[in-house]
Amino acid sequence: MDRRKVYEILTHHGVEVPKYAVATHTKDGNIFNFSEVDDTVEVNGVVFHKPFVEKPVSAEDHNIIHLLPLGLRRRLTEAV
Repeated sequence: MDRRKVYEILTHHGVEVPKYAVATHTKDGNIFNFSEVDDTVEVNGVVFHKPFVEKPVSAEDHNIIHLLPLGLRRRLTEAV
């Protein structure tokens, strides 16, 4: 399931959703409208203060990244 579609449906029905932004990646891995400075990340004009979680668009994709201050990143793994 596409997280963008889920958020669209929830918003349409008046359900609050967390602050989010969708980053568009190029084929070479760059991200449009993205900047990272110290303890903040800005995507398409939306500013996020670290720490926060970066999730793929697909809810079935479990490659979740925890972004931490000082440019640190940690991949979260599922408990089995």
